[in-house]
Amino acid sequence: MMNKKTSYKRIVSLVLAVFMVASLLSVSAAAENKIIYVNGELAVNGGTYETGAVVTVETDDNVTVAVNGKTVDSKAFVLTTDTTDTPDAANTNDQASKATPDTPDVPVADGSEVTITVTDANGNVVAIVTVKVVSKIDAVDTDDTTDTADNSTDDQAKNTDDQATNDQATYDEATKDEATPDEATDDQPKDTDDQPKDTDDQPKNTDDQPKNTDDQPKDSDDQPKNTKKVLNGDVDGDGVLTAYDALLILRNSLEMETFDKIQTAQADVNGDGVYSDDALLVLRASIGLEKLNPEYIEVEI
Repeated sequence: MMNKKTSYKRIVSLVLAVFMVASLLSVSAAAENKIIYVNGELAVNGGTYETGAVVTVETDDNVTVAVNGKTVDSKAFVLTTDTTDTPDAANTNDQASKATPDTPDVPVADGSEVTITVTDANGNVVAIVTVKVVSKIDAVDTDDTTDTADNSTDDQAKNTDDQATNDQATYDEATKDEATPDEATDDQPKDTDDQPKDTDDQPKNTDDQPKNTDDQPKDSDDQPKNTKKVLNGDVDGDGVLTAYDALLILRNSLEMETFDKIQTAQADVNGDGVYSDDALLVLRASIGLEKLNPEYIEVEI
């Protein structure tokens, strides 16, 4: 029978878990971005921006701005990357600094995801957005695309001309055979004699079939090499279930966080898609109130 002390601890843990989930849900619901702008336009959650992007928080309220959890003492700042080996990106940073001399630079890792959070005087999150900052966004080479399309058109026209020539030659051959019935009759035994040769060739094709059948097990043998065993619910990959895993799953269910294929499989702990109840299950499991089944899953790499 469970003693009073153990029962009290479980009740307190359950209350804390419910409070944490309620807090996460309220933060996520209130954190729709309406005031964070990048380069003069409303920041897009999950968007990609080049180094030197100017971030502004358009509000007159007394708020605190943080980048990846670190407070920025300004409502306007410049996101920069490590550009010591990239002259073009360095020039972009210099131009951004000259254009906005009063805005501080906030350095981030090239290609990393940056979370910008705005909280009010009471510590409530009023806006949050996650973006990626890169040294340079590659442009699509439209000239190559145009050349490829032109080449495809030329090849198609050439194939059409060749097909028309072949059709004409076939028609001429058929007309010639009809005009010489005696020759056609003489040629018939030759076709009959040639027929066994085609029959003899058939076993060769039949012999080749087992080769394709033998190749099939190789594909089956390679299949296990493309999977790996991971901890169910451990979306941050640190090997343990924590409240942070639950937070990431909740953000993904609200389309505020992007997961790769492996993380999506780990986040869907109950097998019906990634939703807030998955976050609650992971949170309960992290404090010992729930045991995920299965504990480990096989995912494709």
